[in-house]
Amino acid sequence: MKRTLARSFVVAAITCTALSGLSVASAQDKANANTPKMVHLKDVEGMKIAPMESPGNNAYLQDVVTSNDKEKPITCGMFRMEKGEPLTYTYPYDEMKVMLEGEMDISDGHDKITVHKGDVLHFPKGSEITFSSKDYGLAFICGQRAKDGA
Repeated sequence: MKRTLARSFVVAAITCTALSGLSVASAQDKANANTPKMVHLKDVEGMKIAPMESPGNNAYLQDVVTSNDKEKPITCGMFRMEKGEPLTYTYPYDEMKVMLEGEMDISDGHDKITVHKGDVLHFPKGSEITFSSKDYGLAFICGQRAKDGA
């Protein structure tokens, strides 16, 4: 009798666990239905990058994706600097750049550095940055701004 009772308890416990798991999975499925989906963009590195509206330089910027947060948007894209006149830009927002190809010479009025593939830069809001390149440099950018807000 004790063994039968123990077996019944084990079966009941397994059944409760299984049913509980089903209801948790069902709740998880409902939660997933209400969450936003990720965005996947292919071959962004190979996309055409629009010239910036800055006469006399060879700078290109293309916004690729922007968050839906209206109060604190985040925009990511591509920046390319080619040989030619330097570009000086004052950042009204924070931005990060990750160098993907080539190299760029960058100055903030305090330091002048040459950045290469794999280097990461942070330009705090209010920074005045001068970009130039002996050949070209391509970077992934991410800034706390709305799309087309550069």
